Amino acid sequence: MLGSFAALWFVIKYLETKEFKNYLFAIITYFLALLSKENAITFLAVIPLSIYFFTNNKVKENLQASSSLIIPVIVYLFIRQTITGGTSNEITDIMNNSFFGVTFSQKYGTILYTLGLYIKLLIFPHPLTYDYYPYHIPLINLDDLRAMIPLLIYIGLLYYAYIGFKKKDIMSFSILYYLCTLSIVSNIFFSIGIFMNERFIFTSSIAFCLIIAYLLIYKLPEIIKTPKVYQTTLITFLLIILSLYSYKTISRNKDWKDDRTLNFADVKTSDNSAKGNATVGFLYMEEADTTKDTVQRKELFERAIVHYKKAIEIHPTYVNTMINLGATYYKYKLDSKKTIYWYAKALQLNSKYENVYKSLQTLLDMIQNTPENIDYKIGVLNNLYKIYPDRYEINYKLGAFYQMKNDQKMSQYFLERASKLNPDNMNQPIIK
Repeated sequence: MLGSFAALWFVIKYLETKEFKNYLFAIITYFLALLSKENAITFLAVIPLSIYFFTNNKVKENLQASSSLIIPVIVYLFIRQTITGGTSNEITDIMNNSFFGVTFSQKYGTILYTLGLYIKLLIFPHPLTYDYYPYHIPLINLDDLRAMIPLLIYIGLLYYAYIGFKKKDIMSFSILYYLCTLSIVSNIFFSIGIFMNERFIFTSSIAFCLIIAYLLIYKLPEIIKTPKVYQTTLITFLLIILSLYSYKTISRNKDWKDDRTLNFADVKTSDNSAKGNATVGFLYMEEADTTKDTVQRKELFERAIVHYKKAIEIHPTYVNTMINLGATYYKYKLDSKKTIYWYAKALQLNSKYENVYKSLQTLLDMIQNTPENIDYKIGVLNNLYKIYPDRYEINYKLGAFYQMKNDQKMSQYFLERASKLNPDNMNQPIIK
């Protein structure tokens, strides 16, 4: 933001002085802004808008001076393209693409809802959270009032900006500035991977501050004609605003003490966030691992399980959380069967977790081969067979277990497959 405003300042100085150094400084500071955060690209629109509203330069001069900023944008985009590569596959994980698999109505209904929340948070910043992952923000349709009201508000803002444009009205500029800087994180033009985030409107919040200042300094005196009453009202209003916002800032700072404190604080606000619950579950599991007190350790593991289950309930294909939940059950009560259940479920969704597969096989081998457990192992192995039909050990174990049950047909089928997959290992029994 500072780099972007510095670029604006240098462009205006260039228009005033026609000194080349200001032209050069504008390019450099804008390039630094882009390297800091790509949101600075919105100032390609903000800078000429600012010159139009706040200077008397002709449109031609304005566009000529502002066009210099295309140079750092091209360089930045070239660097970005070189590092990130070309087109990428569609992201199908809702943790990185919150709108994956939703309908048109759900996508744009939810976007409108978040745009309304941004305005609400500027005025009334409570509650605050770092975690807007699915589904702290619910999916809603376009016909939902929570989407329709923000739509009407933004239409009203656009109309006001339009009628005040020729008059160079400060409110009009503030609205356009807000919309320009918000556009890149709005999800309207392209998905940013998450529904919204408070930090996304840091630069946009300048518009809110400008509107408040404009209303207090220019519009309030039109309502309150008496200077003394106006001054008292102004001071009172400012004291109230400063007191409330300062209190919120200071109280919120406590939550940002460290990652652990922040996660535990915000999971209460974002209680329907899969990411928040999974993170807190992991923190509880981590703490339990280092706790020697047996009672406290048990309680911590139980809390971890509750949060992991909540995360999976919200996001039924949350593979990493399923693996962590399985590990927690084993650490908690040496519950091999529940661990195997969650490991197998995770492997059904992503078969590439080789360590999880090996751990599952080890856990199976640790369970005694009672008649009841043999049936259980056959059930687990049959599910694994659907995922890994060409794994030697799965075929061999199934053949051996079916042989224990005197099911010669199934035993022969799997043992023959095992023999074809790895003939050299057939004389090395793996069933104890």
